[in-house]
Amino acid sequence: MARIRTLRSPAEIEGILDRFEDSDLSVAAFCREEGLPTSSVRLWLRKRAEASALSDTTALLRRVTVTPGPADDCGRPGLELVFPSGVRLRIQGVVDPDQLELVIGTVLSCSS
Repeated sequence: MARIRTLRSPAEIEGILDRFEDSDLSVAAFCREEGLPTSSVRLWLRKRAEASALSDTTALLRRVTVTPGPADDCGRPGLELVFPSGVRLRIQGVVDPDQLELVIGTVLSCSS
């Protein structure tokens, strides 16, 4: 028998996830009670966690002032980061965005 696919609005998904978190049930038990596929609920939970992490990172980055910094010996521009605590970090040369995010998060957690 083919499953009927139900499209849900973001508000409906949030409501389902809120009920799940309030239920203290496992994903499998909650889905049995609600008649939902476990794969859908797990996907929604993952997307919610990813969105939350992105939101947290964005909030952290808004607290950091980024300005052009001194160039390295090869003339590649650098960055200067100024954190809310007053810590200044000068980076010369090419910057990997993922590594930069890690550095910013670490400095913010140490200076909070």
